[in-house]
Amino acid sequence: MRFQCQVADLMSGLSIVNRALAVRSTMQILEGVLLETCEKGLRLVCTDLALGIETVVSAEISQEGRVVLPGRLFSEIIRKLPGGNMEVTINENHAAVIRCQKSRTTLAGFGAEEFPDLPQVEDGNLISISSGLLRGMIQKTCFAIATDESRPLLTGCLLEIEENEIRLVALDGFRLALRKLNHSQEIQPMQAVIPGKVLGELAKVIPDEENDVSLNIGRTHLSADMGVTRVVTRLLEGEYTRYRRILPSEWQTRVKVKRAELSDAIEHGVMKAGITEIRTHSPKAIGREIQKAFNEGGITTQIKNKALWLFELFGTANEAVEVAPKLYEYYHLVGKGMPKMEAAMRAREGNLDFARAGSVGRELNRATAFFNANVQGVDKAVRTLTESAPCRQWER
Repeated sequence: MRFQCQVADLMSGLSIVNRALAVRSTMQILEGVLLETCEKGLRLVCTDLALGIETVVSAEISQEGRVVLPGRLFSEIIRKLPGGNMEVTINENHAAVIRCQKSRTTLAGFGAEEFPDLPQVEDGNLISISSGLLRGMIQKTCFAIATDESRPLLTGCLLEIEENEIRLVALDGFRLALRKLNHSQEIQPMQAVIPGKVLGELAKVIPDEENDVSLNIGRTHLSADMGVTRVVTRLLEGEYTRYRRILPSEWQTRVKVKRAELSDAIEHGVMKAGITEIRTHSPKAIGREIQKAFNEGGITTQIKNKALWLFELFGTANEAVEVAPKLYEYYHLVGKGMPKMEAAMRAREGNLDFARAGSVGRELNRATAFFNANVQGVDKAVRTLTESAPCRQWER
C-alpha cells in the first residue's frame, strides 16, 4: 500500500474519525484507525462498536491496500509534520513509513482483517435536514440530557418524526428541552432514542457548509451521511419518557420578555448568590462541588461563576493561605513551559506542608482544565490569581 496526500487534509480527516476511537479497549484493534484506499482517495475509519465514523480524504494512490495504525500515535506524528505533501508506504509486515520533506518515521501497524465493519442501516426511514438546522437542534437540546447512568434512556435524545414535524427532546428529570422543525418529506412516523454523546460528536463533525445531512434511521442503528463523512451509532433500546404529559396545556400567567435582558438579569442574580456562598462556605467544599460537576458533566453557569470566584477569592481564604504560595509557584513554573511533574517537584521544595497543597491543587487543576475547555475568561481568572496582592507578596 502506498499513497500521497497533503498533511492538512489527512490531519483534518483524523480529527474527525478520532472522535470514535476506543480508549483502553479489551480489543486492541479498536484503538487504531483503519486506512483503506478507495476510488475517491483514502478512507479513514474509527469505531468503539457503539459509535463509528468514516471519512474520505483526497489522496493519490500508487498501490492499493488497507492497514490499521495506532490512532493516537499516528495522529500525533501527522500533527508534528512540517506540512505540505507527504507519502505513506505500508510493507507486507504492516509497518508504515511516513515521509514528509526531511522527516521520516516508521510506525508498526496491524492487519485490517480483524477490524469490524461499520453497520449498514437497511430498510430504515430516510430524512434530510439542513446541516445548520440539525446542528442548532442538537445544541439547543443536548444540555438537558441526563448524566445519571442508572436511567440510561435519559442519557439520550428522543428523535420523534411525525407527519409534518420533527422533534428533538431531552430531559433529565429536572428540565426539559424541546426543539421542533417542520418538514414536507414523505416519511413514516417513528421514534428513536439517540445517545447524547453521539449527538454531541455529530454536531462537531457537521461541516460548516450549508448542505443536507441524510439521516437513515433503522430499528437498532442510525446513520448520518454528510457526503464524504458518515457517522453510525447504535440506538438506545426502550420506551422514552412520555414527555407530553409534562408539558402544561394551559397557564395562569404568560410573560414575553427580551431574551438578552432576561439572560443578563439571571446571571446577575446567580453572581450574587455565588459570592455569598463562597464567603460563607469552605473554599475546599466549593472546589469539591466544582470537581463533582466537572466529572459528571453537569456544568452550569453557576458552576462556572463559582470556579472563577474561587480563583479570585483564593488569596484571602484563611484555610488556603498555607498552600497558596506553592500553588502559585506551580502555576508560575508551568506557565513558563516547565513540565507539570517537574514543576510539582520544584513546588514541593518549600518549607510549607505540600500534603494540603496537593488536595487543593488537584481541585484547582480540574477547575483550570474546565476553564480551558469552557470559559473564555480563563486568562482573567489566572491573572486575577497571580496578580493579587497576596501573590505579589509571596513572590517577593
